Amino acid sequence: MLGDLGCDPLYVRLCRSQQSFRARLTPKPWRCGVASPPSRFPHETPERAAAFERWLAAYDACCERYAVCEALPSVGDDFVSSDVAPLVSLHDEATRASTGLPLA
Repeated sequence: MLGDLGCDPLYVRLCRSQQSFRARLTPKPWRCGVASPPSRFPHETPERAAAFERWLAAYDACCERYAVCEALPSVGDDFVSSDVAPLVSLHDEATRASTGLPLA
């Protein structure tokens, strides 16, 4: 299905090799002009934790200017099952799909 939708071939290969499908709800840092996080969890020292919190605040502020995906017009029946409608709404809100903001 991913191939039929014209997805990035490397992403399709990653999904196949990991036997999973993942979608980001926030931009990758470098796509919105922010460096990678200064450390990973668990943080080794309080100073590293503080540095990460500063980075996170800058990243969150930068993310406000971007969307992660863009809502496209529907083709055919636009019915969404009530079983998944809350998930679709959550996704669209989190990714800012209907904002018209630039993608990152």
